[in-house]
Amino acid sequence: MERRAVLVANGPLVWTEELAALAASAEPLLAADGGANSLARLGLTPVAVIGDMDSISEATARWLGTDRLVRREDQDR
Repeated sequence: MERRAVLVANGPLVWTEELAALAASAEPLLAADGGANSLARLGLTPVAVIGDMDSISEATARWLGTDRLVRREDQDR
């Protein structure tokens, strides 16, 4: 069985039906920091969100719960 991982990054993104279908079928579905906001708008739950959490909204972080948030130091340091 073929598996496809998808990592959604933060930034402007136009979700097409094809991209949404790819994300929905991903195994695993991951987000980099604020990329979780885009997934939340689609109702998709990543298995993990990795980053310094400076771009994820408070609402998205609450919706996902702390067990999915993998905090890393600020990449600019």
